[in-house]
Amino acid sequence: MIVDFQHHFTPRELFKEDLGDKLIIAFDETGAPSYTSHKMLYDLDEHIRMMDMAGIDAAFLTSASAMCADLDRSKLINDKAKQAERDYPGRFIGAAHAHPLGGAPAFKELARCTLELGFPGVVITSEADGLFLDAPEFEPFWAEAVKLGLFVFVHPALKLNFSQQFDSYDTARSVGREFSLIMATIRLINGGVFDRHPSLIVHMAHLGGGIASMLGRIRSYQDKDFWGLRGNAKHGRTCGKGLRLLPAQ
Repeated sequence: MIVDFQHHFTPRELFKEDLGDKLIIAFDETGAPSYTSHKMLYDLDEHIRMMDMAGIDAAFLTSASAMCADLDRSKLINDKAKQAERDYPGRFIGAAHAHPLGGAPAFKELARCTLELGFPGVVITSEADGLFLDAPEFEPFWAEAVKLGLFVFVHPALKLNFSQQFDSYDTARSVGREFSLIMATIRLINGGVFDRHPSLIVHMAHLGGGIASMLGRIRSYQDKDFWGLRGNAKHGRTCGKGLRLLPAQ
């Protein structure tokens, strides 16, 4: 079975009109392009047509509009993803959407996605609300994902916490998001998230932001003795329990 991981999906109800041949580009508050909308986002018949042409059996559906979003938006997208599963049996797999920093209400929705809707995983972004994935504020979310048996799909942040150097040439999208994924991967490992939650399964988008191309350099800086950082509270931390950044296969 071939599963495409993942398809972007935005329900038609979230657009004021049928987009036809239009492309709508959203900009964040810094003026950086954030997201391009088009009719393919909600035309699931077209998704199926392309999947059939490419030999894809099923696609994992996520929605950029509900990644780390408010509770009402999360619920809407979750229900629409489940509807897509019902309307196209066996062709789509819904992702749970719930803000990882949303506390008890978000975790209640996460449980609904797991126990009632039957979604296997939850999607979050590589950074959110000025915080990164190794921040203590994310700990309840990691614990909840493990408790519910959900894998976590990390999508690049649509808005970077610090985007000053990406203020031109659409670089926030072209390379900034990939840097964000690489940093998220390193933070998850060296920050001890997997040590504290050994059964946690995380899927990084975009091949970890292309981390393989930089893996030799990243791994060399794991030698804290060589670089004189052993014991440094911030820069001397590495993973425990044998987990390591593996070489590219």
